[in-house]
Amino acid sequence: MDITFTTIPPKKIIGLAITTCLEKDSEVTSQLWRNFINRKATIQNQLNQNSLSVKVTDTQFSFKDSKSSYQKWAAVEVFDFYNIEKPLASTTLAGGQYAVFTFKGPAQNFPTIFFKVINDSLPQSGYQIDLNREQFEVLDVNYHPYDINAQEEVWIPIK
Repeated sequence: MDITFTTIPPKKIIGLAITTCLEKDSEVTSQLWRNFINRKATIQNQLNQNSLSVKVTDTQFSFKDSKSSYQKWAAVEVFDFYNIEKPLASTTLAGGQYAVFTFKGPAQNFPTIFFKVINDSLPQSGYQIDLNREQFEVLDVNYHPYDINAQEEVWIPIK
């Protein structure tokens, strides 16, 4: 797996957000995305057709604690914030330095690869995950979580 390191500016996003934990992530995520997809077309000023799956954590969050809470977003990147219809919300991703790789396969296989990257690949490269910034995946318009050929562009904030 090829990991690249890059720095990006802040990103404006509009979408739906919920608070969840690792223990409930899969059941909550599917409901979040069903609700979001029904509203995606109403979002004006979209930068492209991609969707973003965003995880917002803080220094209290721990991947080792399945009950550790975080905010999860289903969103799109936008040029600007205007005409945001309820229950949609907006936020700005902080930007900064990221480790980027492409994950291929069904979503159920993602955690294994993700933990390998944050526990092995990043430390071997002299980095660690930055829990004060957002981690996100870019999903193209044809993405389906059960597809064995699905691809996600994974962005992990690093320090």
